[in-house]
Amino acid sequence: MMRACELRAKELLDANVIASADLYEWLKAKAANDTSIIGVGTEQIRVIKLGEGEVRFLEKVVLFGSNTQRMEEWENGSLVPQDALRAAQIQGISRKYELH
Repeated sequence: MMRACELRAKELLDANVIASADLYEWLKAKAANDTSIIGVGTEQIRVIKLGEGEVRFLEKVVLFGSNTQRMEEWENGSLVPQDALRAAQIQGISRKYELH
């Protein structure tokens, strides 16, 4: 049975948001450090209680990092936090999951 992150990856591939090469690199990195990243990142997300728009923002940052053009091209319902501390928390979490 597919996990939620694998299902989401398939949705992103189907929508041409990410390329298969992006997914391959993420899976390769994930296989190398799966338990530590997932354990710490999932715990941080739970603790700061992200809203749906913030989760979508995290998704964009994880997928595209500093590539603002790709971030702007994909409208996924994300909400950039107005609070600088909140934005920094989300950026910090994203570094654990970045594809590149």
